[in-house]
Amino acid sequence: MKAITLTNVSTKIQNFPASVIIAIRNLSGYTLVESKEFLDRYLLQPGSTKTIDVGDGVSTATITNAIRDLVENDIAINVVENTSNARKNLFKEIEQLITFATTAGEYDIAKSLLSVLDLYNHKITHYDVKEL
Repeated sequence: MKAITLTNVSTKIQNFPASVIIAIRNLSGYTLVESKEFLDRYLLQPGSTKTIDVGDGVSTATITNAIRDLVENDIAINVVENTSNARKNLFKEIEQLITFATTAGEYDIAKSLLSVLDLYNHKITHYDVKEL
């Protein structure tokens, strides 16, 4: 699995074209709506940075095309191989704790755990802080 750090290097607030939204979708597996929300939430402001995980099933050609579209629209890219099994296992355990906390009605704990995942740039696949 690769992790790609995206940085908005524009000097103004971005209005992202469809090619950037599609690039995020192709890298992350998000829907188009989720990709747009991701961009608006994390990369709208100049200088903002966010890391996304790229699944092992994404082809090199898809990654290359997505990176080209992002760079052409003032999004700087840093690709990092993310192979830490211990890290992946910790994220899975945190996700299980989030499920338990949500089921038990402990939303403040679930929200805090989501913040931990977000802080370490882990792609949150099943939860959204706005839902809690």
